[in-house]
This record gives sequence, structure tokens and C-alpha cells, in this order.
Amino acid sequence: KGGIGTSSRVVETPSGRYVVGVLVQTNFGRAEDLLIGGVPVGRLLRRASTVRSGGGGSVNVVIATNAPLTSRQLRRLARRAQVGLARVGGYIYHGSGEVALAFSTAYRATYSGIARVEALPETELNSLFKAVAEAVEEAVLNSMFSARTVEGRDGRVVHQIPVEEVVEVLRRYGSGWVTLR
Repeated sequence: KGGIGTSSRVVETPSGRYVVGVLVQTNFGRAEDLLIGGVPVGRLLRRASTVRSGGGGSVNVVIATNAPLTSRQLRRLARRAQVGLARVGGYIYHGSGEVALAFSTAYRATYSGIARVEALPETELNSLFKAVAEAVEEAVLNSMFSARTVEGRDGRVVHQIPVEEVVEVLRRYGSGWVTLR
């Protein structure tokens, strides 16, 4: 079960301190593939949905930052969304649709004259890449944990994630993620 989730990170680089914010719309993957902190939670949960998914669906990711980046650097940032999706068990099955876009609020458009744009050096992007991966992972989990059970057409039911069961699975397998309460 998916929905809308958000997350953000503050990143320190030699050039300055920046924020990376992520918004996701999730409706993708298979319940049994869910990973949290490396723990195969989806396979270990007792309750299953009445909906059998082939793993398709979609996820849309919007990444915002105040870091001064070029369009090429922003495309590179957007590609790192896939890392966050993989960390929660998103295998990008046939029929799924993933869209990620990134933008920067560092500059305002100028309508007269030539604008000079400064951008972070390529060597300072790694901390932003990591922030995107972590924030996408967290935003996906936030979208799942905030979603509620729904009944759709033909009596199809998709259950909300059973928080107490997830916490118990994470406790049993020693993950540090038990602060989900």
C-alpha cells in the first residue's frame, strides 16, 4: 500500500550547507519484496493483501534542493532516486513506471542580459547523491506507513502496513529501525 511521503536531509559540503527535500507518490512493487533496514520485512509479515501484484505500478519522485547545480548535475541527482527505491525492495519490474525529477531553487531566472550561474564542483556531489538515496528510501517508507486500508473495485482490498507487526519483525532481526513507533 502506498501513498504520498516526504523526507529531507541537510548536507554539508566544502562550498556550503544545503537541503535536499524529496516528495514521492508510491504505488509500486510487491509486498513480499519490502525491505526495511535490510530486513526482508515483506516476506516475514504474517498478513497479506488480497491483491496479487505482478510488481508493476508507478512511483513519482520530486527532488528539490537549494544547492547551486547545473541541469546536468540535477539529472545526475534524479538518477540517484533509483538507489533509494532499491533500498526498500523496489526492483523496477516490467510494467512499472518510475519518474524522478530534480530542481534547484538556488537561482532566479533573469530576463535581461546574460546570467552567470555558479555550480558546485562535481567532486562535492557525493554527499548530495547519498542524501537523495536516503531521503527517497525514507519518503517511500513514510508513504507506506501513512497509507490506510482501502477497498477498491470488485471488493479488492489493500491493507495498510501493520505497524506493530513490522516493529516486532525488526526487533526480532536486530534492526535499529524499531524507532518507527
